Formats: sequence, C-alpha cells, structure tokens
Amino acid sequence: MNDERLFDHQERRYYHEIETRDKLAGRHQLSLGLLLVLGGLISFMVQNRRSSSFSVWLVVFWILMVLCLVFGVVAAWYFKKSWFGHEYLLLNTPSDTEAYRDTLRKTYERFEDQDSLVERFFRKYVYDTYVLCASHNIRVNDLRSHYLDRSNRFIIFSFLFAFIALAPFFLGGVNRDSDTAIIRMERGTNRVELIITHADEE
Repeated sequence: MNDERLFDHQERRYYHEIETRDKLAGRHQLSLGLLLVLGGLISFMVQNRRSSSFSVWLVVFWILMVLCLVFGVVAAWYFKKSWFGHEYLLLNTPSDTEAYRDTLRKTYERFEDQDSLVERFFRKYVYDTYVLCASHNIRVNDLRSHYLDRSNRFIIFSFLFAFIALAPFFLGGVNRDSDTAIIRMERGTNRVELIITHADEE
C-alpha cells in the first residue's frame, strides 16, 4: 500500500469511528428506553401485590422479582459504564492547523525546496493526527460497545424474569385486584341478609 492509499485509509478510519460514536448514541437511547420500561413494569407489580396473605405463589413472585431486580441493577451498571467516562480524540481546529503550517514555513524559509518540505511535513502531521485519533477512538468504541452489549444481555434476562413473574402475579392471585368476591345470602327469621366476603377470608 503506497503512502497516498495509506493516508486515505487512515482518514476513512477516523471518520468511521466518529460515525460509530454517533450510532452508539442511538443504541444507548434504545437501551435506556428498555430500562425505563423494565422499571415501570417492576414498580407496577410491586405496588399492586397482595400483602395481607401468604401463599406459595407469593413466594415465587418475590423470588422472581429479586432476580429481576438483580439483573436490572447489573444492566443499569453496565449501561452507566458504557455511557459515561469516555473521551474521544478529535482533529485539531483549523486555526491550530494553519498555525502549524505557518510554523513550518518559518522553519524552512531558508531552504530552496521550502514548499515541498512544508507540504511533506504538514502531510505527515495530518497523517499522524489521523492515526492517533483513530487508534484511540477505536479502543473507546470497542469498550463502550462491550459494556453496552453486556447491559443489553442483562436487560433481556431481567425482562425474562419479569414476564415469568406475571404468571403468579395474575394467575396465582398475587395481584391485589384479583380477589374474587363471594356473595352469600343468609335467610333469617324476618329478613334476608346479603353478605360479601373475599376468597381469602373463607
């Protein structure tokens, strides 16, 4: 690979990593949305549980809720590590770049081949900047992607336990709104009484 093609390759690699950073921002928004939905689902089931009675279904429900919370917390921790604490290296500003070119002109102003020397070392300066920034940004993007993938994996496990917990919540009577009312009529000597009791009071 000649110098021209190598220069173009490093330039494309730099901008590719910048695009990858922007794509990661979109993936973070999706993961954040899933974490918020998960938190809402957990909050709904915990707030609407029955607390007055003890049953096997209630124990199963709480075991699943604890597992869901553990995986959710781990997912949130990996999400935080992926989103925060990372810095990218960017190209120098145009004013800094032109200042360096002026420095090269002053440095080689007494040389006959001043223009070629300035062009040569200025191109090397830009090339080295591409290499430095792209190499650093590759490591940052790889690390952030690794943490985000782990976060998504734990989000999936947490949702799995949350969906399984819906079975005892709705079908096992853990939901406090699932109490079935029993209507019983008792006939006395002079009147008929209508008595309504809940199933757990029987």
